[in-house]
Order: sequence, then structure tokens, then C-alpha cells
Amino acid sequence: MAISAGSVILAADVGQFRQIQTGGTSISFTAQTANSTTITFPVAFAVAPNVATNITSGVAATSGWNCRAISVTPTGFVFFSFGSSATWASVGVSWIAVAN
Repeated sequence: MAISAGSVILAADVGQFRQIQTGGTSISFTAQTANSTTITFPVAFAVAPNVATNITSGVAATSGWNCRAISVTPTGFVFFSFGSSATWASVGVSWIAVAN
């Protein structure tokens, strides 16, 4: 099923879109070497999905940092980022979750 801009998706149709979900947010913190941010999926999966994460910006404080999904459940996960001590100000991160 294709979705065009401005389409309305009824609650009954949501089951068709549970196989892949994506999202993003901004993260801010001061002088840390690691950060954990809880992410909730828009729609719960039947079982914990596979999740890939990304730090959207690769400049300045984020350039040496890594990220991964930890504590993955059917309803969400923890976006875990780590690196040298840094301060982030509204750094964009993104994720994709794919059903098993």
C-alpha cells in the first residue's frame, strides 16, 4: 500500500505498517562520556525488533562518538551514545526498527 502526502491512516490500518518504523529526536547534555535516551516506538511490535541507530551530525563534539540500541523491547529501546567527554546541544539522532 502506497501512502501519498496528506493521506489519512485509520487506526485499523496501522497493522500494515508495523514491520518497519523510523524516527528521530534531538539530544542535549553537558560534559558527558555517555548518554542514554529512552525511545518509544509509535506502534508496538509483536516482539522486540532489530534496531539500527545513527548520529545525524558528524561534526564537532559528535565526530568521535558511537551509538547503539540497548534494552530493546516491543515498545521501545534506549538510544545509547558514547565517546570522549563532550557537550551536545540539540544533536539530531535517528533510528530504524525492523520486525524480526
